[in-house]
Amino acid sequence: RPDFDSGWTVRDDLLICDAGRHGWLRFDQAQGDFELEFEYRLPARGNSGILFRYPGGNTPVTNALEAQIIDDDYSRFSLASRTRSGALYGVTGPAASSHNAANQWNKLRILCRGEEITISLNDKVTTKTKLSD
Repeated sequence: RPDFDSGWTVRDDLLICDAGRHGWLRFDQAQGDFELEFEYRLPARGNSGILFRYPGGNTPVTNALEAQIIDDDYSRFSLASRTRSGALYGVTGPAASSHNAANQWNKLRILCRGEEITISLNDKVTTKTKLSD
């Protein structure tokens, strides 16, 4: 459910986070195994992510796993593989970027089955890992 006080709106059948603001879209209940696929556009210099497998405590940003969404072309970020779009942030990621340029549509797919996590960006597997490895 969106926290509409934090900058999320619905316009023209699109869910939009207004520039300069951030907020959480979340489920009210814990999720087990899942598959999530969606399309998104990111502005130049954009940085976002999908947080999942949040065990509670602290904030989701510091305690959850994150599928990274970022403007790979913005040179200030100097991205390592594990911090590029399509990475399991800080853990493992793609050898090369498959993220489309800023303001272009991208498709992200996250598949979680037990400890196995697969992330695909624009129909290319960017991350495949087992959490116990």
